[in-house]
Amino acid sequence: MKDHKNLWMNVNDIEEDIEDEDEEAFIDNEEDENDLEDTYQPETTQTQRTNFFNPATGLWDFPSLSEHRPKEEDDPALQRAIKKRLAVFDGAEGVVRDSKGYLTGNNPLVLFPPVLEDGCLCGAGYSDDDHPNGVLTEVKYRTVVYLTNGPARFEVFGRNCLAGNADCQVQYGGSSDSLHFLSKETAAGDEIGWDFVDHALNTHVTFSAYCKIMSKKYRRNFLNSAKFMSPQTFIAWWFSWSSKFKTDFRKPCSICKYNPKFLACDGTKIGISFKNADTDPIEKPTSTEKIDPCHRRNDRCFLNFNSQEQQDAIIRKCRDHLAYTSKKALGQLNQTLEFEEELNRNTLLIETVSRQCSDIMRRFVCNEYPESVQKKLAVIFKFLSTNHSLSSLIPFRYTDLLDSILLELRTSTQNHRINLISDFSPEIRDTLYAALPYEQSLSDVISLFQYLVLRIQCIREKNKEPAPAVRQPSSYNPERYGAAYYFTPSGEKLRDIPIYTMNESAHSKNYDDLPTRSDEQCNKIYPEVSRRGTTYLFLWFDPKHYGHCYGFHIIPGSEGRKDPFSSAYSYLEHAPEEVFYDFSCQFEEYCLNREPGFWENTRFWHDLFHGYSHKCPFCYKSQRICPLQGLNTEICEQFNSFIQKIKYSARSMSLGKFCFYLQYMIHQWCEMKRSSFEQRCDIAAAYLA
Repeated sequence: MKDHKNLWMNVNDIEEDIEDEDEEAFIDNEEDENDLEDTYQPETTQTQRTNFFNPATGLWDFPSLSEHRPKEEDDPALQRAIKKRLAVFDGAEGVVRDSKGYLTGNNPLVLFPPVLEDGCLCGAGYSDDDHPNGVLTEVKYRTVVYLTNGPARFEVFGRNCLAGNADCQVQYGGSSDSLHFLSKETAAGDEIGWDFVDHALNTHVTFSAYCKIMSKKYRRNFLNSAKFMSPQTFIAWWFSWSSKFKTDFRKPCSICKYNPKFLACDGTKIGISFKNADTDPIEKPTSTEKIDPCHRRNDRCFLNFNSQEQQDAIIRKCRDHLAYTSKKALGQLNQTLEFEEELNRNTLLIETVSRQCSDIMRRFVCNEYPESVQKKLAVIFKFLSTNHSLSSLIPFRYTDLLDSILLELRTSTQNHRINLISDFSPEIRDTLYAALPYEQSLSDVISLFQYLVLRIQCIREKNKEPAPAVRQPSSYNPERYGAAYYFTPSGEKLRDIPIYTMNESAHSKNYDDLPTRSDEQCNKIYPEVSRRGTTYLFLWFDPKHYGHCYGFHIIPGSEGRKDPFSSAYSYLEHAPEEVFYDFSCQFEEYCLNREPGFWENTRFWHDLFHGYSHKCPFCYKSQRICPLQGLNTEICEQFNSFIQKIKYSARSMSLGKFCFYLQYMIHQWCEMKRSSFEQRCDIAAAYLA
């Protein structure tokens, strides 16, 4: 195609089929420009649609006259179009303001399709030596184009072939000039859409505020300028413009791809009003199957409950005393027990623990080990005094490795593989190193850890396998379900949520079963109803690379442990190996009580920011594990800071518009993070080259 010379060339220079129209034709079709809310509203036929998402393609489409894909902000074609539009300004040759404050020309400003080099259907073509600029139709319609300098009136033409064949007629869509038409009355350049995106990503601007900003900008250029679009019209224009990119938002991290092994998640206070949130909670059972827990908190700990309920009180006393003895060895006590009382408790503890652990427990409480071993054991026993799962100290997937190292240590203390233990438990590694010089101590320590490995493996044998991952067709529909996850190429659900009987007997929203001691009970405040009557949002991220967002779901209520559990179980084929959540100590309990087979290879961590306020054991702190120290566990908080910028525009949206708006803005954020990450990698690679 050939570019036309400018946007306001005299239409009389091109052959046409009609005479010039009077400017009054514009005014007859226009609302009062002082009524900002009614200026150039989109046509009624275009606003009657209520569904804008196509489940078959996975794409959004908001109605507009233009159907072409807008230009990217760095596209040279957009830069050329902007330069043409910048030439339409007050004081430019041939450009004037009409009585309503719109930019126009002494001769009409015109828009028309460029001359096509390809032939037409009838073979006559669109230009020849006698008609180098081709032949235009009569005026198709008159429109207002919102420029950066102000609103301008244009006449829009089509293009005829030289034979005037109706089948060969070319309509003007705006693509050649990087214009997007909402309707015949309203159009704006792609730069307006990108300008709003920049404002939204970097400020707290709303659609209404942006319209005011543009109107004030117009009137700084010309005091009596007509205003920018009304907020309602601009919302319709921007949504249709942004949807025409036909972006498939189901994109994974460019490095981790689908089904990532490292994930971080959190909820945030942003959403739409409850009256617009026509969606079911993600934890709502979609299957009639009932699932009983395979084991519970007090079954998975060191001093576990047994079938004799009368023994439970004794177990609790023994846990308390083991914690007391551990703190005493670590010098963390302010007050000690009387000798006789401590002796009685020691005896009860030794008699209560498993037979395989009675020797090490007796020597520990009697302080018979060398000081270095005693202190390292105290760290281990302090954890074992809780009712947290043994798998948080020795993850299921590391039991075989630890067991093989322990067997080797039975025959040789020259084992360089001990350092491998630091990948999951530096405390166990340190205890083994401390015991290496002492034969009896080492034997006892090995026996203790072998017992723990055996217990963990026995617990694992009771795990029920998760339901198979099966794609549920058409389940990727953010407009309908209020959820959009990108863990698979299709974004569809893989599992139904069954009925978990554990939900009926859970102690509270924070715990299924209470932790052993009140001073070790971590709490997270989950509001029953969010502020201002709006929904919450729950999101998943990759913390390992550049923080890619793997999607979200709307919470029509308040956040809970149910949200990370239900979203991961529904949409992930395999559970991640590492999960970061600000309430991971109790999230672990929730997961292992319901789907232990799905989560058995997952380690649960607090993010760095929230970890300092927790009272639970050390095993939920990722900073003790060297390979995890470089992860950006604060990605959720960083994203939360960003996403708050768009919450003011989002509250009054419908569910469909809210989900599209989120997907679009999250996509832009991910692209910025990815680009920045790749630039840093290129710099590092150049430095190392």
